[in-house]
Amino acid sequence: MTRFRLALGALVAAVSASAAHAETRTLANSGLWSTYGGSDDQQRRVCGVVTVGGDGRRIDIAQYAIDGGIDLSLHRDSWAIPPNTEIPLQVQFDRDGAVPSRGIGEGRRVVSHLSFAQSVPFMRALRNGVQIRIFFPSGNEPVWTGGLSGSSRAIDAFNDCRTSLSSANPTQPYASAPAPAVAAPVTSMPTQPFSPQQSSPSAPQYAPPPSGNGLPPLPPS
Repeated sequence: MTRFRLALGALVAAVSASAAHAETRTLANSGLWSTYGGSDDQQRRVCGVVTVGGDGRRIDIAQYAIDGGIDLSLHRDSWAIPPNTEIPLQVQFDRDGAVPSRGIGEGRRVVSHLSFAQSVPFMRALRNGVQIRIFFPSGNEPVWTGGLSGSSRAIDAFNDCRTSLSSANPTQPYASAPAPAVAAPVTSMPTQPFSPQQSSPSAPQYAPPPSGNGLPPLPPS
C-alpha cells in the first residue's frame, strides 16, 4: 500500500495525456491534488481533480457539462483490461466503512459513475478526509492508498470550474464519434483489477443521462 505522492511535472503530463486530443489545463495545485478544466477528446467540457501515484497510477474525479454526477476514473499503465469488463470496487475514506461500487474497464482505465446523490457524500469525504483507499475485490490488484492533503482547496477550484459548466451546456443535433480505442502495453505478469472470467463483450457500457437544466451545486463542507 503505497501513499500517492504528487509531482507537479508528472501531474501536468498525466492530465494532458488522459485522453487523446483532450484540451485541458491545470487550474490549481494544492498538496497531493490538482484541479483541471477544459474539454476531453470528445469535446465535452469537463472539470476535475486528480492525484498521481507511483507505478503509473492515477485517481481522477471528473464532471461533465452534460451530467450532474461525477466519474471516478482509475488508471494504471500496466493494466490490460478487455473492453466492457465489469469490475467490482470498494472505496473507503479514513475509518468509514468501504462503499461497494462497480466500474467499467477497458485498456488501462476503470470508470465508475456516481449519480449526483452519490457524489455529495463522496466529495464531502474527499474534502474532509485524510486518506482514501480503493479495493479491487476481483483480480490481483493490491489496495490503493492515497493521501487527501490539499483536496479541500482543490475542490474549491473544482466548484469554481463547475460554475462555467452549468452556464455553458448547448444542445446539438448530432452525437460525437466515439474515441478510438487505445492499445494497452504488454508487461510481464502485471497485476489486474479483474479476473479473466469477468470479461464479457456484452457487458453494458455507461451512457450518461440526457442534459438537464444546469448542474446542482455541491454543498460546502
